[in-house]
Amino acid sequence: MLCCEPAVLWGPSALRAHEGPGRRDAVDTTEIHVAIDMSRRATAPEGVVVHRRSGLAERGLWGLTPPRQRYEDAVLEVALG
Repeated sequence: MLCCEPAVLWGPSALRAHEGPGRRDAVDTTEIHVAIDMSRRATAPEGVVVHRRSGLAERGLWGLTPPRQRYEDAVLEVALG
């Protein structure tokens, strides 16, 4: 995620960070999903999926480590697929 900073974990990766890896129903993916502001461009390394989103400043929990998408938004993002 450092390669895309400032960025937040997004979608399934945000859910995994919120719920923890020990949950039986936790979303499991081999890719790491991160979001950056729509105005930016980033080249991600293999295994990282970059999503460009508007209004990211309000949609991320920047005080958490690592920063991540709000839980309720991550649930919707995954459900809408």
